[in-house]
Amino acid sequence: MGDGEDEEDVDDTVEDGIHNQMEGEDYYSYVSLFSEYLSNLEKSITGSVDDDTYTTQCHNVHSSKFANSDQFLTSCNKVAKYLAFLHSKRSDIDIYQRCRHLNYLLNTEDEYCNIPSYNKSQLINAYKEIMGKANHACSSYVAIINEVILRKIKNIYSMNEYLDKIKNKNTPCTDNCCSHAKECVRIYDGYIDACYTDSTDDLCKALQIFKDDYEEHMANIYCEEEIKILTPPKERNSGVAVFIPFFMILVISIFSFILYKFTPFGSWLDIEIQKKKKILKNLYKNHKLSGIHKNEELNSHNNTFDIQYQSLRNS
Repeated sequence: MGDGEDEEDVDDTVEDGIHNQMEGEDYYSYVSLFSEYLSNLEKSITGSVDDDTYTTQCHNVHSSKFANSDQFLTSCNKVAKYLAFLHSKRSDIDIYQRCRHLNYLLNTEDEYCNIPSYNKSQLINAYKEIMGKANHACSSYVAIINEVILRKIKNIYSMNEYLDKIKNKNTPCTDNCCSHAKECVRIYDGYIDACYTDSTDDLCKALQIFKDDYEEHMANIYCEEEIKILTPPKERNSGVAVFIPFFMILVISIFSFILYKFTPFGSWLDIEIQKKKKILKNLYKNHKLSGIHKNEELNSHNNTFDIQYQSLRNS
């Protein structure tokens, strides 16, 4: 992103807690490295490569699906060179993070995803097909990124770019540093409001890491106009958390009382309770009578046995 580009509106929707991740939601932790990865990509596509596996696949897909677009072939050959670079360095680099960065570029850069007569989905699927046929590690990481998530990634990427410009200053910061710092604060503030100190959301965790890095580098920078410090994530109100269960119990109790006293449900419940009591009473009565009958049978048996015993003794 260049200095002259308009910033996307900051979207403050952040999901907190455990949830099913959509494509791109696990990118936030790596966005701070995207500038470094972009530099590697640019170097790889301007150099020569010995491995033509991926360029061959580009030509195959071009001839079968994009024959009328030389622009696709040009863009695809750039991707092919970078894939060859990643494959050659796969044991030395964090390839899966770089695959995510590549997917980010394929979803955002016009030269890869905005080619006349073809939509983004067709183009992304073509790049994925090329990687899949060549069994490249990145094939599992190429997919359409949801527009809402993509906007967040763009903003976090831009925020990190502004901080990089501050960090890379070889001379004391001038007004540019302070304006970059303001942009960092603006973007950061658009998201931190929805974050808590114990958030498991990847975006919230990335913001906390950014805050620490930002404050470390801004500690010795003076700006004429005071730059607002970054707001920390919110603490959860433990008192409210404890109060909620008691409140729910109270509400349920009051609702049950009203339901019992002032609706037909109370009369119906009384009838049902009386039925249950009658059934239990009858069961108890039957059980008691059964016990008495068994005792009488036992006594009768004992008396018979005693008479027989006495007869034997007298004989």
